[in-house]
Amino acid sequence: MTAAVCSSGATISSDPAATRLKVVGSSSTKAPWSLVGRRRPCPPAVLSQGRYPRVPARVVRPAADGRSAARRKTGGPVRGGPRRTVSSVASSIARGERLLSAKVIVVTGAGGPAGQAVVRRLAAEGDTVLAVDVHHHPDIEGVERHAVDLLQPHAVGDLARDVAARYGRADGVVHLVGGWRGAKSFAETSLADWELLHGLLIRTLQHVSLAFDPLLRKSGDGRFVIVSAEVARSPTQGSAAYAAAKAAAEAWTLAMADGYAGTRAAATILVVNALVHDAMRAENPGATFPGHTDVNDLAEIVAGLWEAPAVEINGRRLDLSK
Repeated sequence: MTAAVCSSGATISSDPAATRLKVVGSSSTKAPWSLVGRRRPCPPAVLSQGRYPRVPARVVRPAADGRSAARRKTGGPVRGGPRRTVSSVASSIARGERLLSAKVIVVTGAGGPAGQAVVRRLAAEGDTVLAVDVHHHPDIEGVERHAVDLLQPHAVGDLARDVAARYGRADGVVHLVGGWRGAKSFAETSLADWELLHGLLIRTLQHVSLAFDPLLRKSGDGRFVIVSAEVARSPTQGSAAYAAAKAAAEAWTLAMADGYAGTRAAATILVVNALVHDAMRAENPGATFPGHTDVNDLAEIVAGLWEAPAVEINGRRLDLSK
């Protein structure tokens, strides 16, 4: 078991017994990693455990007189103070590797409460985050904003080609485009609602996953994530259109995951009953929102997916509602 305590006092643990996630539809009932409690961005030394390559053992040492060979040759000044130790040079190299290894992550549906929470959390990691929504959305420092209609395959393709040209890969795609429509009874279900949800929950997913799949494969640790709902497995009569669309989105994502078998990429489904955010609490100060998942907790789980081995999360439904 390994554990690290972040600045807020919360713990990242690899102890299977500590997990709050339940893997649904798998022989395993425990996820191999967990985020216990709420945490703010952790120090780089915590976040990078096990992710970055070892620092080369060979380092260039100063000459006996305190100057490098190049400085002696040019007559450069001898700097005062102690020589740099091997460990200090190694730390500098490691910091440089972390900067070069910053993840490139696309967040679709970034204008909503969940999208904004995820974007802020990933940006706090130092990652390159591309926030994508059909409308202009809040400006977050250090985050690229892109207004793209994900119902238009050519527009999604243009975005993927832009990412490929500038970064050569995508280390993650977090697909958070959502929507909800329901009815009082099955008989009152509107097919117009189905058409709307089909576009929002299925078509956008198809366009994004197909466009970015090649870029995720080029990453050493590609992650594709969607958020689904318990109702996809247990539909109620009034949720026919919504449940069917969510079930289709899950099936599509699981097919994508099958294509990642044997690789270091993963496609994962995060399952919630419903999401809650601060504005909802402000509007309903007395409400407790039982069974809801806070968008900040969702963001923490998303940020932790790169810490888990792909084989442990690929093709899995991770239940956040329990």
